[in-house]
Amino acid sequence: MRMVPLGEVVQFTNGGTPARSNSEFWEGDIPWITGADITDGGAVSARSFISQAAVARSSTQVLPEGTVLLLTRTSVGKVAILPRPMAINQDITGITPSQAVDTRYLMHFLRASKPQLLRNLRGATIQGVTRQDVGSLEFPLAPLMQQRRIAAILDKADAVRAKRRQVLAHLDTLSQSIFNDMFAGEHQSASLGDLISSGPTNGLYRPEKDYGFGTPILRIDSFHGGEIHAKPLRRVAISSDLIGTYSLRPGDIVVNRVNSMSHLGKSALVRSLDEETVFESNMMRLRVDSGSVLPEYVHGWLQTHESKAQILAKAKQAINQASINQTDVKSLILPLPPLSAQAEYASVVHKIREQSHLSSRGHLEALVRSLQSRAFKGEL
Repeated sequence: MRMVPLGEVVQFTNGGTPARSNSEFWEGDIPWITGADITDGGAVSARSFISQAAVARSSTQVLPEGTVLLLTRTSVGKVAILPRPMAINQDITGITPSQAVDTRYLMHFLRASKPQLLRNLRGATIQGVTRQDVGSLEFPLAPLMQQRRIAAILDKADAVRAKRRQVLAHLDTLSQSIFNDMFAGEHQSASLGDLISSGPTNGLYRPEKDYGFGTPILRIDSFHGGEIHAKPLRRVAISSDLIGTYSLRPGDIVVNRVNSMSHLGKSALVRSLDEETVFESNMMRLRVDSGSVLPEYVHGWLQTHESKAQILAKAKQAINQASINQTDVKSLILPLPPLSAQAEYASVVHKIREQSHLSSRGHLEALVRSLQSRAFKGEL
């Protein structure tokens, strides 16, 4: 195994977007994809279709089945393999391996390289990495048979991880179903603002140069499905005064205030912290009056379709994102069942969380990262 710049063993292809003003371009049968059409797991499903004229008269290109895709703008680091010929937009780079490189080995290498790519992000509004950033990645060029053996091992690890995620997703759905069942019917209602003891408070903004060491900071990619990931948080250098102002504690609820419409308002309940932690500017922190409402109940309500419908109705839309403000959050109206019923719900959710072994999700992710690291050092 020898290390070579990735650009020496692959070819790159850029994409583009046909003019939206030309309806003829959007009446064809050629699948055209953006980063939103690629899942974190690498599944690809087109929502838009373009014509041959759109391909001929724009910078988009149709890539063949089996091309490796890498998001180099917006959700940088997503990787997939095209299941059939498709056209791509400018956020995606197509990567075609030479005959010396196995396609799935390349895919796994790019996934393992995501942290390095994220360290190279640049851009004020839309962040991304350049072709030079990708092409300069040090690629472990092993004999083809070894590449295929490594890819097969990592494929199996991915399959185990996917099954584990399905189990956890079912348990997450169970919590939501229990909430809906327990609190169906008529209840007294209240505005969230009347139940808040502190906040909502917008989080901390620091320039990228301040990241890398210091205090852990909760970012929007640090939680999903209402739960904070077990993986290590990024760190930011800040003063003790700022730590005091933006610190999190158990029972706090964070709500995303700026995002795409599909993710706007996603929230998480802070359950425990290993050390003092702050939160980023694109979310708000709120603390509720536990004499009136339990944070576990408010968190459960924020996962419901009802709460999301209210949030989306208050959203202010811009070109690439939407936002809500503190007043919007305080004006949310939620049912207010007795505290005894809320406590019963919190107890049930606690038992479900124990069963789901959420910490093992982090252990599994760590295992996959370890396998990736060993694979691309020639240790597998």
